[in-house]
Amino acid sequence: MKSACNKDESEGDEDESDQEDNKDESEDDKNESECIKDESEDDNQMSGRQMIGFVKSNISSYQALLD
Repeated sequence: MKSACNKDESEGDEDESDQEDNKDESEDDKNESECIKDESEDDNQMSGRQMIGFVKSNISSYQALLD
């Protein structure tokens, strides 16, 4: 889906009819909304270091419960 964000804007011929142009614009709008969705999904993901810290803190908590 990220490929939609990198779509080349110079696609398409200038000879197309208005109807085809409108169709292309609606497809571009759809692709832009997919880009926004992809960015919001990235915000919810942890980096590797955050994940390691999260796991280490959970391990420490469970070890304390076992002691």
